[in-house]
Amino acid sequence: MASNRFLSRAAFTINTKPWTNIYNDSRLTTQLLLVSKATTNAPNALLSRVAFHVTNTHTAKTCKLPKSFYSTHSSQEVGKSVNCWKCGNLLNVPPNDDYIEHPADQFYCLHKACGVLQPAQDINHFEQFQLPVNYELDTQNLTKLYRRIQHRLHPDKAVQLSQEEKEFADKHSTAVNHAYEVLLKPVSRALYMLSLNGLSIEEGDLEMDPEFLMDIMERNELVSDNDDEEHLRALFDDNRCNINSLIKKISQAFNEQDFESAKVLIGMIKYFVNIEDKIKEKTYFH
Repeated sequence: MASNRFLSRAAFTINTKPWTNIYNDSRLTTQLLLVSKATTNAPNALLSRVAFHVTNTHTAKTCKLPKSFYSTHSSQEVGKSVNCWKCGNLLNVPPNDDYIEHPADQFYCLHKACGVLQPAQDINHFEQFQLPVNYELDTQNLTKLYRRIQHRLHPDKAVQLSQEEKEFADKHSTAVNHAYEVLLKPVSRALYMLSLNGLSIEEGDLEMDPEFLMDIMERNELVSDNDDEEHLRALFDDNRCNINSLIKKISQAFNEQDFESAKVLIGMIKYFVNIEDKIKEKTYFH
């Protein structure tokens, strides 16, 4: 068994290193496999590639892996179609030691002789961008990934494609658009994270602290009664600090699977986001 210290280091590496580069490094592959059951952040598509990679490199000889890993993270888990509809090769398994360099590559057959666009798979919003399932994400990076993917799927790029591939591209683009809209905003992202765990916030579920609600009411009045740009900037900056603080707390709650605390914090961040929207309506602040 690996030591707790080693597992901690591995978990840290996995949470901080880009997923698309991990499985190409044998040492990191070993780390990933050793903590695969301890993390829920790895996209299924990535794990299937790791399983393939480890069975075809010396990594399999240097670490003892439970047989359940191969059955749990087989390529069949990733989508309904295991093989490319055109060339018949396995999907989600890179030939040789190639790795995905473009975020949209996951939508194509990875065999260079083929490379055709595949039907949209049933993957979560984070996997659309090859991102780990984590509430606290870099929205600027998300936007960059979104633009790169949509540039690849743009109709102008599809002129030479078959009608079938054009339909695939349209479905991929729609799914990526929706995923981006959900993940970009802190409230919708949080509610989506709850849904991934089979939970939701129903009307009347939350009992907010009266003092907190009084503070929110006073903040709303300050925004409504003010047109001074300097004062509004101060209110905006203070409100943004509250949002950022709650984002960290919500992320911690999800990491600890403390969903009841997450629900309360989501209820709180909704109020601050509403205040921010009101300030934006009166100013150019972003």
